[in-house]
Amino acid sequence: MKTLPPNKTAVLAADIVFQGNIQSEGDIELDGVIDGNVACRLLHIGRTGAVNGNIVAHEVTVYGEVSGSIIGHSVRVCASGKVMGTLSYENLVVEQGAYLDADCSMLRAKPDMLRSERPAAALASGAVLS
Repeated sequence: MKTLPPNKTAVLAADIVFQGNIQSEGDIELDGVIDGNVACRLLHIGRTGAVNGNIVAHEVTVYGEVSGSIIGHSVRVCASGKVMGTLSYENLVVEQGAYLDADCSMLRAKPDMLRSERPAAALASGAVLS
């Protein structure tokens, strides 16, 4: 699978519905829908964006919806955001008005997939999202 070079941003527009898993060493800006797992450095889910699957990223910002698990160093659920599932984080911000129906736990030790800010490579080397 081809991945983007670090510090590049992939944009999935509002009219895109993607079925399958996405791995990127760069950033993803999502305004469409992903039915599958996402692994990247930074994931920005816009107001029209949704992920129905699991997320592993160094940084996750949710303005849209997530149904599944999020594992991230820094997770922000904005006022318009909706997260349902499980949430594992080192730093968490939940804005007033956000919808959060998740089992939340602070990461005591950084998982291998977040240690190098290269979660896609860690996943490919054997780390698995359940």
